[in-house]
Amino acid sequence: MAYLKRKRIHGQTYWYLVESRRVGGQVKTAHLQYLGKAEEIVRAVQQAQAPRDRLKSFQHGGVAALLSLADRLELVGLIDAHAGPPAHGQPARQLLSVGQTLVLAAVGRALHPTSKAKWADWAKKTTVGKLWGFDPAKITSQFFWDQMDRLPLEALAPVQAELGRRVLDRFNLAADALFYDVTNFYTFIDSRNDRCDLAQRGKNKQKRNDLRQFQVGMLVSRDGWVPLLAKLYRGNRNDVTTFPRALEAIGRQCRELGIRPETVTLVADKGNLSANNWQVLDASQIGHVVSLVPSLHGDWAYRPAGDFTTCEVAEVGPMDLLRGQAMVARRERTVVVLDSPTLRDGQMRGLQQQLSRVMFGLTNLRETLARTKRRRRRQVIERQIERILRDVATVRKILAWELVEREDHPGFWNFDWWVEPEALAYLRDRVFGRRMLATDRGEWSSGEIVWAYWGQSEAELVFRQMKDPHLLALRPQHHWTDQKIEVHSFCCVVGYLLAALVRRHARKLGYREGLPKLLEMLTDVRAVLRTEQRAAPGRPRVRWQLEEAEPRVLRVYQSLTDPAYEIGDKCHQMVSAF
Repeated sequence: MAYLKRKRIHGQTYWYLVESRRVGGQVKTAHLQYLGKAEEIVRAVQQAQAPRDRLKSFQHGGVAALLSLADRLELVGLIDAHAGPPAHGQPARQLLSVGQTLVLAAVGRALHPTSKAKWADWAKKTTVGKLWGFDPAKITSQFFWDQMDRLPLEALAPVQAELGRRVLDRFNLAADALFYDVTNFYTFIDSRNDRCDLAQRGKNKQKRNDLRQFQVGMLVSRDGWVPLLAKLYRGNRNDVTTFPRALEAIGRQCRELGIRPETVTLVADKGNLSANNWQVLDASQIGHVVSLVPSLHGDWAYRPAGDFTTCEVAEVGPMDLLRGQAMVARRERTVVVLDSPTLRDGQMRGLQQQLSRVMFGLTNLRETLARTKRRRRRQVIERQIERILRDVATVRKILAWELVEREDHPGFWNFDWWVEPEALAYLRDRVFGRRMLATDRGEWSSGEIVWAYWGQSEAELVFRQMKDPHLLALRPQHHWTDQKIEVHSFCCVVGYLLAALVRRHARKLGYREGLPKLLEMLTDVRAVLRTEQRAAPGRPRVRWQLEEAEPRVLRVYQSLTDPAYEIGDKCHQMVSAF
């Protein structure tokens, strides 16, 4: 039996919870717990009976910053101005407008790529519902699809044009250097689906040739790597066939933005150009810096290292290069050949890997010929050698072999192979590590030409980030009509545009983190919803406040976020969304 027991110690009264039990016919007392003085017991009971505040934490910084940038661009109104009426049978008044819906989809793609069906699960963990005054639980995949249907395909071009103009004007974005590249994104659209023309089978860059895909061509500015134009093409087209249409769209976009084409320099990869595309590029009057295939211009690309001079290139450092004039696509252009030790080292490692596989195969063949006990025909052995050397064109340039029939044993062979030292030295010193550029900007310095081209690797990073499954991803893509794919891709590009503006702003503040890291930093700025429980009758009070965060993270958040989206310590009534 448990009971309370009082003890007097040095004139003070203390209470214990004890238990008495009979053991072996005798009563023994055991102490269960020390309770303290009487006033301490009363205070503990009162605290246990008092109502406790409820706390709930939400992601806040990322959505607040991106929505602030969208408001600065007046993106919701721009999309709503081009949206059509609801389909027959749907209510004219929706929970959100088309512009609001697509902006929310874009913010979700930037911070947490997921399907439309799972968007609400993510949104309920953020403050987006409070900031825009709606209940995220009511946003279903069907709601997204209905709203996407209201933005016609023909509206995307004027929306992109006006959006690009606002980005240039309101963020003072420089558009003197533009970078164009194309990549593809695979889908899981059924092969028997005939309602979709964009998704076709082709050579997929992620090795998913078994799936239908669509091409995305994107134009980004050197200033901040902000996308200014995105166009979709059928998945069975290659870069060469889409480039003329892309040039037409780029020229049209420049005119829409009030930019004279001759003042713009377009940087493109060699995979976009053919003899016909060179003519289209020259006719467009757009300046260009493009890479060339070095092997097609060996008289320039494979010059001795002594012909190169060292030049300091902004943001790159010293580089060895060779400059001159050459005929490229029936026109004399300025050419610059780069000698890159980093590229040479990578190509040499690749050659070594190929050579190791070839050496393994040739060694096995030599041992087989040495121990065989039956006659072999020369043609059969040569075919075996050709199979081993197949698909290793670079190795064939440096490898020599000899097959000699034994004089005393006809039909039996001695086989040997070796690497030609002179050929290897020529490949290493004159071929590997070389890049070649052509431009019509003859007035530029060599450093300026190389600096412009060097940004192509950063432009390609845009596509790599849009294939990141955790942030900024264009996939998952669960749509199966051209209109839906186009609008979905538009939302993804808008999400990347807003994120790129975040990075550009952070760079000005001295931050050097990559885009994924910056978005993660903003996501770490969290808001707490405190529901204060009271013993007295009445509705509980609700208090919003920011959790503690690193000062450098708060600096980015506060400099980007509109005051209307800031959450502080003010008391608010409970909102229905939460």
